[in-house]
Amino acid sequence: MHCCPNCRQASFSELQKLTSLWMRPRVCHLCHKAAYLPVRNIIVALIVWTALTWVFIGLAIYMNQVMFMLGSIPAAVFAVDLWIRKAPLIAFE
Repeated sequence: MHCCPNCRQASFSELQKLTSLWMRPRVCHLCHKAAYLPVRNIIVALIVWTALTWVFIGLAIYMNQVMFMLGSIPAAVFAVDLWIRKAPLIAFE
């Protein structure tokens, strides 16, 4: 469970946190106030995932091995884990 930025209680599940965007913030079931993920963290995660995917595409072309293309999957997991899961929620004003 993740902490609500308003009441500081663990009230957001992992899925609720990952799907809380500024367009559709999630509401805390304890204090009934909204919170969302920072947009900059989502953008950084997308940039890192794209960059790592291009590295794996280059490796696949250079080594002539299509299996390097599967590296995009752990690159996505790495980007989500590092920049989205660990990002604090922001209170929706």
